[in-house]
Amino acid sequence: MIIRDEAKALHLLENISYYRLSGYWYPMLATPKDNHCFKPHSHFNTAFKIYCFDRELRKLVLGELEKIFLLSMIVCLLNIINPGHTFKTKLTRLLTKYKMIDVKAMGFPDDWSEGDFWQ
Repeated sequence: MIIRDEAKALHLLENISYYRLSGYWYPMLATPKDNHCFKPHSHFNTAFKIYCFDRELRKLVLGELEKIFLLSMIVCLLNIINPGHTFKTKLTRLLTKYKMIDVKAMGFPDDWSEGDFWQ
């Protein structure tokens, strides 16, 4: 792999991590992939650009949906682990306390609290 700026590569490896970035090297590996040899003209910066694309694509796709998805996952897990939990009540109280929070911006539909899932 060609590394044109070693300081930048080291910085990215320290801050993003080797293991996270190495997944983006896969398209640049020669066949058979398990030999771990790069194709000619493979650049570290290309892998970083693929990483950046993936990060931005996830933000675009998940965006605000990620927030409601995570809250929904928490409720599902709590329903299984502790059916008597009070998370939904506490969430409703919190949103009532901070009325300026735009739940639509978080991905909630207008009638979210009326749905069976949140009852």
